Amino acid sequence: MFELLTVILVATSIMVLTFSVAALVVMPITGSIVRLRANYLPMGVSLEDVESEGGDKRVGPVVRRVSGMIMRVKRLEGLSGLYKGISPFLALNLLISIASIAFIGGSSKVTPKGTYQVPNASSLSMSLFGLVMTLVTLPCTILINRTIVTPHALPWHPVKAVKIILTPFERANPWVIYKAPGLLAATALHIFWVSFVSKGFKNLVVPELGDGLFEPPEVEGEEPQLVKIRMGRLAIFLLFQALSTFVLCPLEVLAVRLSIQRQNGGQTPVDQVPSEYAAKDEDVIGLRGEEEPYEGLVDAIKTILNEEGWVTLYTAWIVTLAGLMLGVAV
Repeated sequence: MFELLTVILVATSIMVLTFSVAALVVMPITGSIVRLRANYLPMGVSLEDVESEGGDKRVGPVVRRVSGMIMRVKRLEGLSGLYKGISPFLALNLLISIASIAFIGGSSKVTPKGTYQVPNASSLSMSLFGLVMTLVTLPCTILINRTIVTPHALPWHPVKAVKIILTPFERANPWVIYKAPGLLAATALHIFWVSFVSKGFKNLVVPELGDGLFEPPEVEGEEPQLVKIRMGRLAIFLLFQALSTFVLCPLEVLAVRLSIQRQNGGQTPVDQVPSEYAAKDEDVIGLRGEEEPYEGLVDAIKTILNEEGWVTLYTAWIVTLAGLMLGVAV
């Protein structure tokens, strides 16, 4: 029993250390992508208007690139601003790995497309794994995104931080997190496209990539060999992946917008946060007011098109495209 506990402790420590090191690199990039997509830039005429790259007028801080957002966060909030959300980010990844080991018997890994590759298992294990992932991922994503975009300086005490991130209505009725308008629909559509449409097209056009770029060695100890791919078919699949950006990027932008939208149960939104702001001079990004929230996925699309234009739905599209291209071999 003691040896088993020692193994578990050592394995958990290594897992936490690995995730922590990875998060130090990934978190500033992830946080900047979330801020870019959450940044509310309505078109209009104002004394504070800023002319964007496209020549139109925008109200608020116009930042188009991940590198530009990283520099803006560093300038206004310092290094701590770049690592907002790292605690729930680490917790989510740790829970995913623990769940994959408990239900499937092997550790899952995050692919460049944002999906989770797990070892083969029984349908019951996979069903349980999927249920746990749904129950864990949705609220964690909300906490991560809200922690990243909040203009407030969050305390390290988790209970005090949650009081800033969640409204009194959400804290009193935690199940409403799963009823965030439009968020589940955006997430489900993204999963459907990546897991069924894209994967099905891949199996049809380039079935040789079903198990990745390398063939398992026939003799133990030999080096794995690259699979033989017909370049014409690979080009067709790469084109499909590139075109998938037109579908997936808006869903990713919408998921961010809907996840940071706090629920007040029909009550008038009240800023009950006594904490100080992370940036003294100006906020890193503009956030849409809570007085007229998005009512669902379709309403969010219409509102964004009317207030900000179609360009907003393709914020950080290069990130989506890069992920799709890197995920071809997965």
